[in-house]
Amino acid sequence: MQTIAITALLVAYASAIKISTENPAELRFNDWAAQLGWSYSDVSERNQRFQNWLDNDAEFQRINADQSNTFKVGHNQFSDLSRQEYLAILGDGDQPDRPELAQVNTEAGATVFADASQVADFNWLNYSPPIADQGFCGTCWAFATSAGLEI
Repeated sequence: MQTIAITALLVAYASAIKISTENPAELRFNDWAAQLGWSYSDVSERNQRFQNWLDNDAEFQRINADQSNTFKVGHNQFSDLSRQEYLAILGDGDQPDRPELAQVNTEAGATVFADASQVADFNWLNYSPPIADQGFCGTCWAFATSAGLEI
């Protein structure tokens, strides 16, 4: 009985050590992938996506460390893509086989007016439309251009 208790204690201790010594970047990657619901077909793809994520993470840290920047960058649904895959999404080559990137986020709503009188009464000062996620279509430039005209 005492042997079973000691064995159980050692197994628990070994598990705790593994968790505490795991790569912090890998923990962040796993959290990021879980938050987006990403899963990979095999270990090889997962390792490649993790390496892409690490490369992008290093670039984000470099950009965010530059004190002259007035902005910060961070991870999004494209963070596990290589530079070539990301450029393909922007229309510069073959698009990656990632159908989950084609889903458009429609949660952000625009202000809708029932009639023209509401437009005249609307306070347009300091107003800009919410950020819209066009997903995988590659026409973000068009949406950015029209958003500037909407103000």
